[in-house]
Amino acid sequence: MTKFPSVDKTQVTKPADFNLRVVPLGGCDHTGALNMMMLETPHEILVIDAGLGFPEEDMLGVDYMIPDISYLKEHKAKLKGILITHGHLDHYGALPHFLKELDNPPVYSTAFARELILQRLKEFKLDQEANLILAEKGKSFSVGNLKVLYIHTNHSIPDTASIAIDTPEGVVYFSGDFKFDETPEKEAPADKEVLLKLQKRGVALLVSDSLNSEIPGRSVSERVINHTFQEIFAKAKKRLIVAAFASNMNRFQQIVDAAQAHHRKIFLTGRSLIQNFKITQKLGYLKLPKDLLVNIKSVDHYQDEEILILATGSQGEDYAALTRIAAGTHLDVKIKKGDTVVLSSSIIPGNELSVQRSVNSLGKMGAHIVQNNILAVHTSGHGCQEDKLLLLKFLQPRYFLPYHGEFYFRNLHAELAEKGGFPEQHIFMLNDGDALEFRQKQAYLHKEAVKIGRQVVEGTRISDEGSWVLRERQIMAEEGIVVLVYKINKTNRKLLGAPKLFSKGFIYQEESQSLPRIFSQEAKRIYEEVVTKNGQRPQKEIIHEIRSTMQKVIRKKLDKEPIVLPVIIEI
Repeated sequence: MTKFPSVDKTQVTKPADFNLRVVPLGGCDHTGALNMMMLETPHEILVIDAGLGFPEEDMLGVDYMIPDISYLKEHKAKLKGILITHGHLDHYGALPHFLKELDNPPVYSTAFARELILQRLKEFKLDQEANLILAEKGKSFSVGNLKVLYIHTNHSIPDTASIAIDTPEGVVYFSGDFKFDETPEKEAPADKEVLLKLQKRGVALLVSDSLNSEIPGRSVSERVINHTFQEIFAKAKKRLIVAAFASNMNRFQQIVDAAQAHHRKIFLTGRSLIQNFKITQKLGYLKLPKDLLVNIKSVDHYQDEEILILATGSQGEDYAALTRIAAGTHLDVKIKKGDTVVLSSSIIPGNELSVQRSVNSLGKMGAHIVQNNILAVHTSGHGCQEDKLLLLKFLQPRYFLPYHGEFYFRNLHAELAEKGGFPEQHIFMLNDGDALEFRQKQAYLHKEAVKIGRQVVEGTRISDEGSWVLRERQIMAEEGIVVLVYKINKTNRKLLGAPKLFSKGFIYQEESQSLPRIFSQEAKRIYEEVVTKNGQRPQKEIIHEIRSTMQKVIRKKLDKEPIVLPVIIEI
């Protein structure tokens, strides 16, 4: 149990009303997923980010998760805008599922994020209806009666911003994903002057990114990665294949520069990577000589020492370019002995097995693998402990709310702040749906102020996370399914022959002769007992009792609990 003011402290009471409240609608208890924060005054609502999250292992058939916006739908007349901090899917990916339901509120973002949002909305044929507004960093603007300021910061994607909002209770500062990089590549360091100006005005609340709270020191600068890539290019005698997060365009600029210096042509593979190269070139964020980029279809026309292949798939994602290369199914790229494959990324928790599978396959094919545990080929976009303390020092807020990450990381962030001198009673730990409410410059905790959940998206359908459909899929995957087919006389309900048993994922091959016969006999016995006792009952009730009894028989004999589906055909 955390010692900081949290939902565990039931003695905390809410005020009768509030001038301001901040409510996480997603982003707590999930690493890199579902980021969505609501800022509400009595008359207005602003939303900061609208991210998706990728499914957990037991969510079979689910494409991704999105936050629950029930509260926003009920109060959409108050919603004045959605503010996006940067162009990662865990911060904007849920927008296509929300905009229509919320009557298309204006969506504010920086230029690169705006282009990515536009591309995603096009996939849903929503780009013509959307109201996308460019937010220029360093220039405040009004959203309803609230003043908003986008502030330049460093992250693993261009054009990332923190957001400061003037409210009736003072400035609320949302860090978004950030780090302090004093020597970034192709962009300026974070704007510390603005932070000091905000401190002088008084910051009521800091809502800060908690990822990497367990790592001491400062985050590694992108400049260090540049040196490593120069070494890799100098040593590589054959083809170079580099996989990284498709949005990490500052990293790709370094790789492009190294390719130019070492006279290698660049071949792109992966839809999102090709799209991001086009966007960053259009916006002027990526400098790429025209003669350096060659279509992947022509890769075999060049000598090995002239080739650099940039690919998606650093996380072992299904169907991503590097995953297909590792599986031998990529149409244009086959691994040759002596190829150097660089994974320029950290492994997102949960992807370890997928990445290792790709690495093993590439190694067996003769590739030399370089990962971050071997050479410094990646640095995180999230600040470490000293970065987080530095932000607190610059802003000196009255209250502090760790955000964006599982409880473990947020609690470490809270402890770090306390050790750094921040008063314990002014640090709040919230769960999704809890509110930090302000009245007369004082903050109060309101437990479960907003009913919250997660929704799952598969194809064109959206449903609640707890849907019985997902539970049934899990049972079928773990236990299998058994179908019992009865043919009966329509008049007297007597069986016409032995029941037929069909199963999937339930009977092993060596049992395929004996078990169907045994369970068919049991199915016959159960039917006759049920009909003898309850012959006049509706067929639906008879089917229910057959299912229940058969499940008990299977559990007793095999210690398994498959889904049982009795089917009665009347003749």
